[in-house]
Amino acid sequence: MKVYIVRHGKAEHGEGYVRDEDRPLTPRGMQQAKFLGDRIAEMDSPPKLILTSGLTRAIETARIIHAVIRCRLEQAPALETGHDAGEVVDLISRHKNGSLMIVGHNPQLGELAAILTAGAHADETGETMLKTGTALVVEVRQTEMVGSGRIVARVRLDEACADLRRD
Repeated sequence: MKVYIVRHGKAEHGEGYVRDEDRPLTPRGMQQAKFLGDRIAEMDSPPKLILTSGLTRAIETARIIHAVIRCRLEQAPALETGHDAGEVVDLISRHKNGSLMIVGHNPQLGELAAILTAGAHADETGETMLKTGTALVVEVRQTEMVGSGRIVARVRLDEACADLRRD
Protein backbone atom coordinates (compact mmCIF):
# COMPACT_ATOMS: atom_id res chain seq x y z
CA MET A 1 0.00 0.00 0.00
CA LYS A 2 1.29 3.48 -0.81
CA VAL A 3 0.74 6.32 1.62
CA TYR A 4 1.31 9.82 0.24
CA ILE A 5 2.25 12.10 3.12
CA VAL A 6 1.77 15.73 2.03
CA ARG A 7 2.52 18.84 4.03
CA HIS A 8 0.33 21.74 2.92
CA GLY A 9 1.79 24.32 0.56
CA LYS A 10 3.37 27.60 1.69
CA ALA A 11 0.79 29.61 3.66
CA GLU A 12 0.34 33.30 4.41
CA HIS A 13 1.95 34.51 7.64
CA GLY A 14 -0.16 35.29 10.69
CA GLU A 15 -0.61 39.02 10.05
CA GLY A 16 -4.21 39.84 9.21
CA TYR A 17 -5.59 36.46 10.32
CA VAL A 18 -7.30 36.21 13.68
CA ARG A 19 -6.85 32.44 13.80
CA ASP A 20 -3.93 30.33 12.59
CA GLU A 21 -6.46 27.87 11.17
CA ASP A 22 -7.65 30.49 8.63
CA ARG A 23 -4.32 31.17 6.92
CA PRO A 24 -4.65 30.50 3.15
CA LEU A 25 -1.99 29.40 0.69
CA THR A 26 0.30 31.95 -0.91
CA PRO A 27 0.61 31.94 -4.73
CA ARG A 28 3.75 29.83 -4.23
CA GLY A 29 1.79 27.40 -2.05
CA MET A 30 -0.81 27.03 -4.80
CA GLN A 31 1.98 26.40 -7.31
CA GLN A 32 3.51 23.78 -4.99
CA ALA A 33 0.17 21.97 -4.66
CA LYS A 34 -0.41 21.95 -8.44
CA PHE A 35 3.11 20.61 -8.97
CA LEU A 36 2.49 17.81 -6.45
CA GLY A 37 -0.80 16.92 -8.11
CA ASP A 38 0.80 16.76 -11.55
CA ARG A 39 3.72 14.59 -10.38
CA ILE A 40 1.64 12.26 -8.24
CA ALA A 41 -0.91 11.75 -11.02
CA GLU A 42 1.94 10.36 -13.16
CA MET A 43 3.03 7.80 -10.52
CA ASP A 44 2.06 4.14 -10.30
CA SER A 45 -0.84 3.72 -7.87
CA PRO A 46 -1.92 7.33 -7.37
CA PRO A 47 -4.17 7.77 -4.32
CA LYS A 48 -7.79 6.64 -4.44
CA LEU A 49 -8.61 8.79 -1.41
CA ILE A 50 -7.28 12.10 -0.07
CA LEU A 51 -7.77 12.71 3.66
CA THR A 52 -7.10 16.29 4.73
CA SER A 53 -6.94 18.43 7.81
CA GLY A 54 -9.78 20.94 8.09
CA LEU A 55 -7.42 23.93 8.31
CA THR A 56 -7.67 26.32 5.37
CA ARG A 57 -4.14 25.82 4.03
CA ALA A 58 -4.47 22.02 4.07
CA ILE A 59 -7.93 22.04 2.48
CA GLU A 60 -6.71 24.35 -0.29
CA THR A 61 -3.69 22.11 -0.92
CA ALA A 62 -5.87 18.99 -1.01
CA ARG A 63 -8.41 20.57 -3.38
CA ILE A 64 -5.72 21.67 -5.84
CA ILE A 65 -4.22 18.16 -5.85
CA HIS A 66 -7.71 16.64 -6.07
CA ALA A 67 -8.47 18.73 -9.18
CA VAL A 68 -5.64 16.87 -10.94
CA ILE A 69 -5.98 13.38 -9.45
CA ARG A 70 -9.80 13.19 -9.26
CA CYS A 71 -10.28 10.76 -6.39
CA ARG A 72 -12.40 10.93 -3.25
CA LEU A 73 -11.62 13.81 -0.88
CA GLU A 74 -12.59 13.84 2.81
CA GLN A 75 -11.74 15.89 5.87
CA ALA A 76 -10.31 14.03 8.86
CA PRO A 77 -10.16 15.82 12.24
CA ALA A 78 -7.24 13.56 13.32
CA LEU A 79 -5.07 15.45 10.78
CA GLU A 80 -5.58 18.84 12.40
CA THR A 81 -2.90 20.43 14.56
CA GLY A 82 -2.69 19.18 18.12
CA HIS A 83 -3.41 15.54 17.28
CA ASP A 84 -0.97 12.70 17.83
CA ALA A 85 0.68 10.87 14.91
CA GLY A 86 -0.63 7.62 16.38
CA GLU A 87 -4.15 8.78 15.53
CA VAL A 88 -3.09 9.04 11.89
CA VAL A 89 -1.64 5.52 11.94
CA ASP A 90 -5.06 4.32 13.17
CA LEU A 91 -6.74 6.37 10.43
CA ILE A 92 -4.53 4.84 7.74
CA SER A 93 -5.16 1.32 9.06
CA ARG A 94 -8.91 1.83 8.54
CA HIS A 95 -8.38 2.77 4.86
CA LYS A 96 -6.49 -0.15 3.40
CA ASN A 97 -8.33 -0.21 0.07
CA GLY A 98 -5.63 1.13 -2.21
CA SER A 99 -3.27 4.07 -2.06
CA LEU A 100 -4.07 6.93 0.29
CA MET A 101 -2.99 10.57 0.59
CA ILE A 102 -2.73 12.39 3.92
CA VAL A 103 -2.61 16.23 3.79
CA GLY A 104 -1.70 17.96 7.01
CA HIS A 105 0.86 19.71 9.19
CA ASN A 106 4.12 19.44 11.12
CA PRO A 107 5.10 18.13 13.56
CA GLN A 108 2.52 15.37 13.09
CA LEU A 109 3.52 14.44 9.53
CA GLY A 110 7.21 14.20 10.34
CA GLU A 111 6.36 12.00 13.29
CA LEU A 112 4.10 9.86 11.07
CA ALA A 113 6.89 9.39 8.53
CA ALA A 114 9.26 8.37 11.33
CA ILE A 115 6.73 5.87 12.73
CA LEU A 116 6.01 4.28 9.35
CA THR A 117 9.65 4.07 8.25
CA ALA A 118 11.34 3.37 11.61
CA GLY A 119 13.11 6.71 11.34
CA ALA A 120 14.37 6.33 7.75
CA HIS A 121 12.93 9.77 6.90
CA ALA A 122 15.19 11.62 9.34
CA ASP A 123 17.88 13.82 7.80
CA GLU A 124 21.51 13.96 8.94
CA THR A 125 20.50 16.00 12.00
CA GLY A 126 17.83 13.48 13.01
CA GLU A 127 15.08 15.93 11.97
CA THR A 128 11.87 14.43 10.60
CA MET A 129 9.95 17.60 9.67
CA LEU A 130 8.64 18.09 6.15
CA LYS A 131 9.06 21.43 4.39
CA THR A 132 5.91 23.08 3.07
CA GLY A 133 4.74 21.65 -0.23
CA THR A 134 6.54 18.32 0.26
CA ALA A 135 5.16 14.87 -0.52
CA LEU A 136 6.73 11.67 0.76
CA VAL A 137 5.55 8.49 -0.91
CA VAL A 138 5.86 5.62 1.54
CA GLU A 139 5.24 2.01 0.67
CA VAL A 140 3.98 0.13 3.74
CA ARG A 141 2.89 -3.42 4.48
CA GLN A 142 -0.81 -3.44 5.22
CA THR A 143 -0.45 -6.12 7.87
CA GLU A 144 2.17 -4.28 9.94
CA MET A 145 2.40 -0.64 9.01
CA VAL A 146 4.53 0.60 11.89
CA GLY A 147 8.19 0.38 10.91
CA SER A 148 7.47 -1.45 7.64
CA GLY A 149 7.54 1.62 5.41
CA ARG A 150 10.05 2.41 2.72
CA ILE A 151 10.26 5.88 1.15
CA VAL A 152 9.95 5.39 -2.60
CA ALA A 153 9.75 9.07 -3.62
CA ARG A 154 10.12 12.58 -2.25
CA VAL A 155 8.54 15.35 -4.31
CA ARG A 156 8.85 19.12 -3.86
CA LEU A 157 8.71 21.94 -6.38
CA ASP A 158 12.03 23.53 -5.47
CA GLU A 159 13.84 20.21 -5.97
CA ALA A 160 12.75 20.16 -9.61
CA CYS A 161 12.92 23.87 -10.49
CA ALA A 162 16.04 25.69 -9.33
CA ASP A 163 14.58 29.11 -10.13
CA LEU A 164 11.79 28.54 -7.56
CA ARG A 165 14.06 27.74 -4.57
CA ARG A 166 12.98 30.44 -2.20
CA ASP A 167 11.11 30.00 1.06
